[in-house]
Amino acid sequence: YGSVVFFNMALEEREGVLKLATLHSEAPIVTADWKKDDYTVKIRPEMKAWSQFKADHTALKQLDLDAISVIGTVLAQTVALHHYEAKVDEMIETFSKINTKTEQSGKLHTKKDQLFTLVARNNSTLTFVSTKMRIMARSDTAWKSATADQVMEHLRREFDLIKRFENFDWKLDTIQQQAKFYLDIIQNQKSDFLEWTIIILIAIEICVSLYDMSSK
Repeated sequence: YGSVVFFNMALEEREGVLKLATLHSEAPIVTADWKKDDYTVKIRPEMKAWSQFKADHTALKQLDLDAISVIGTVLAQTVALHHYEAKVDEMIETFSKINTKTEQSGKLHTKKDQLFTLVARNNSTLTFVSTKMRIMARSDTAWKSATADQVMEHLRREFDLIKRFENFDWKLDTIQQQAKFYLDIIQNQKSDFLEWTIIILIAIEICVSLYDMSSK
């Protein structure tokens, strides 16, 4: 889902890899919009316990493939969620502007196509985050390894993934409700217009009929 996780690589090496990956991407994100995060993992073979969790880092007895898998998964999820949180905030800002203009003028200043675009973007974002990123689900590695599961749960709490996703979902639902409200208004306006058109046509027909009757 677009995230790249590096372990123990210098900044120049990371930037080089990212630039190379961008050349082969279908829809690369502009460099200025890249979301980044860092996390420290210390390897201490002398520890008795397999893992120790601190406020700013995690200490492991050894860095095996299971640990790499769950750490990489959570880091990828938190960075990707950060990216989509920004996109959702942009959609909310769009509705905020529509609400402000409507409040000031008493009229709806938006087009149905714009609302349809926002609804489609809203639905595709929720579908992608829910099905591709699987933030609410445990990884296969965590299911198979109790120690890896401990690391994953700690990191999910550390990056506040669950609460962030719940807030993210609430924002998407708010956008959907706002879009439905405005689409209903547009539909009602269209229905009113059609009703008045029918009434005018009937009135014209009556007038024509009365004119024909009076001229005979």
